[in-house]
Amino acid sequence: MVTAVSFGGPRVGNAAFRRRLEESGGKVLRVVNSNDIVTKVPGFPVDDCGAAREDAPAKRKPRVPRWLVSKMGWEYSDVGRELRLCCQDTARNVVASHDLDLYLKLVAACTD
Repeated sequence: MVTAVSFGGPRVGNAAFRRRLEESGGKVLRVVNSNDIVTKVPGFPVDDCGAAREDAPAKRKPRVPRWLVSKMGWEYSDVGRELRLCCQDTARNVVASHDLDLYLKLVAACTD
């Protein structure tokens, strides 16, 4: 059961936030457009203790060394599941890539 859905939101939370969310039973679905820059900030993904999560997809994004990320203040931890969609029509338009109507159309196209 999903308890929160995020459309086009920035990355949030650190490892402690993720643990508390998982312990509470919270389920998050993060809907992102691959061309939306807002969904790529802040910072870089870092795994806790370098270990892969059980529910992590086989192909992961490159990870940055924890010491560097922590020192620079770029740390966040993946929270919930991600539904990554793409609209090539908005590849060069930052504003259009972040439009909620576009997100809803992309999700609707997945369910047809």
